[in-house]
Amino acid sequence: MKAVTFCWFWSVLILLDTTTCSNGEKKDGSTIAPPGHNLPFGSHTTPFEVPVVDKFPTPNVFFEEYMHKSRPLVIRSILNLTTFPAVVKWTDDFFRKEVGEEYIDAEPARKENRNLTPEQMTMRSFLQQYAERELYLVSGIEVFRAKDKLMDDLYVPRSLHCGGLQFLIESLVMWFSSGGTKSVLHNDDYENFNCVLDGTKELVFVDTKHREQVQADGYHEDGSYSDVDVDKVDMHKFPRLGEVPVYKAVLHKGDCLYIPYQWYHQVNSPGGRSLAINFWFLPTRWFNTSDCQDKNLQHQTQPSSKFDIGQNQMQAWNKFTWSFQENETSKAKYKEAISTNFPKSQFLQDELFKDLDKDGSLSLSLEELYNVDINKILQKYSSLDAALTAEDITHDEL
Repeated sequence: MKAVTFCWFWSVLILLDTTTCSNGEKKDGSTIAPPGHNLPFGSHTTPFEVPVVDKFPTPNVFFEEYMHKSRPLVIRSILNLTTFPAVVKWTDDFFRKEVGEEYIDAEPARKENRNLTPEQMTMRSFLQQYAERELYLVSGIEVFRAKDKLMDDLYVPRSLHCGGLQFLIESLVMWFSSGGTKSVLHNDDYENFNCVLDGTKELVFVDTKHREQVQADGYHEDGSYSDVDVDKVDMHKFPRLGEVPVYKAVLHKGDCLYIPYQWYHQVNSPGGRSLAINFWFLPTRWFNTSDCQDKNLQHQTQPSSKFDIGQNQMQAWNKFTWSFQENETSKAKYKEAISTNFPKSQFLQDELFKDLDKDGSLSLSLEELYNVDINKILQKYSSLDAALTAEDITHDEL
């Protein structure tokens, strides 16, 4: 028996030696294809599954366990179990009746190509064509004249009901096609709840901490997307993509997914009517615990009419708060940040610091930076308001 085992082992070694060399080349001079080569993005490794729960986390749990730790999360079937009128109401007939004559932009390809120019057409025309043509409607709800009626059918997840998170919601975006769509590999400058109203979505993710590998080859900083062919990855052209671990999630009608800020992701929608809504909201480092103390958090969703979505100045203020790297910023560090990021506003830095430093400690805490009347501050310091609106501040540490 030992002799047979030894002969088998020796035969395997000889076979390996005759087919490959230590550098990955075969004896005939050809090379071995890297894992995932010419296969769909994410095929180079066994993906991690995204955690799944059956309810939206409370705002405090969501902030501490998911936003703060930058962890994705699937909330399974939640829209089928709670109040979310759009899941039932948003049929093609509904869109014809309510927004049929409004103009929309449709991407003229199911596989995303950012070099293509969107086609403008009425919603009625889109509904007549989208099942047969390669059309993909991507639109913010706020552009519709009937936006109030549409917003009545979109309820905000419990995770954003208080703690200051309710002020961070910037936009609700509709994604509508007949399926078969594929996005580029990209990331977004927002936190994101993606909720599926119809159809199925398959997503592959890469943690933002692997930025170096993802952006090593063929990456567009302007637009934050990769040139990689997501259907057939050329691992020779994009070798460092083979180094990254990936996560995978499959969403069905009624599911929602939290995509953390700046996580890279690629989205596929298999065939069939596909309709989804994104809740895009801003990142934050501070959670206002006291704001949630008297709130009823039993409801999984609340009408979007209760929220000032995209109506406040949090986006501008977010640029200001992220200029300070520490949880506690000394006055010296504060002045340095103002001089670097907002040089035209240096003359107001002492007075502004005094207004923000509520406890007189000569340092600014996250609570002091976030727990202010933003509109009042920016109204008083108009030059800062103008700078925040005009300047694009980059924060590599986010």
